[in-house]
Amino acid sequence: MTTLISFLGKTEANRGYRLAKYRFECGDPIETTFFGVAVLLQQRARHKPAASETPTRWIIIGTPTSGWDQLEKCVAQLAPDSADAAHEWGVSVSEQLATGAPVSPAHLRAFESQFSATLNIEVLLCAVENNADAIFDALHANLASNSRVVLDVTHGLRAMPMHALLALGALRWLGNIEIKDILYGNFEQKHPDGACPAQSLKASARLARFTPALAQLNLMDDVGHIGGLFEKDNPELCSRLVETQRLESLMQFPKSAVARGQALE
Repeated sequence: MTTLISFLGKTEANRGYRLAKYRFECGDPIETTFFGVAVLLQQRARHKPAASETPTRWIIIGTPTSGWDQLEKCVAQLAPDSADAAHEWGVSVSEQLATGAPVSPAHLRAFESQFSATLNIEVLLCAVENNADAIFDALHANLASNSRVVLDVTHGLRAMPMHALLALGALRWLGNIEIKDILYGNFEQKHPDGACPAQSLKASARLARFTPALAQLNLMDDVGHIGGLFEKDNPELCSRLVETQRLESLMQFPKSAVARGQALE
């Protein structure tokens, strides 16, 4: 299962979200006010032949007073036939937030049940306090074991994506949850045609993926798991590391010694 994670900011900032065109590495620019919509459309277009790679769950995290009414625009863009129903939901949420009250759980559950099928993705809305424990709990409760994650760190309070990254590091160990990509819509930088770059932080995602393997190498001298780090750039080295660890597991230390020395060098 692949899960997209996005964030929502405070009401005042959220209402200031502006329409922008975001350009990914390939494909035409995608115009939207909420970068998570652009990521979802890009992922669907990119992985169309491989449905298993396309996000099937969308977790959106904000505080209880974030601009949840922003999601009305997401529905209108992704499923225009449901725009009127989304507007009705958005007006009700806006009126509640305008009083200074937090969004009600009933409103969030109503959105999930009403629009998940419409958007063709399971939507989970998490209104939590902006602290490490709350965000860890939200991710732990809503991410299935062995999930792959596409993390959109564009919107929301700046600390929220940081908390999420650290939580996902722990969940890599606890639930074999892997960060597939980290994406950021850079509104401040523009291409000559006015489109904003949708930047992929793949190097950081790759480091997150292999951090447990680095820990195993350091703690237990396990060279096998680090082999995957070289899978694309040096398949021979990858195979040698895996084979070395296999021989050591079978206590064939003389056979593995030469291969270990060559591989680590």
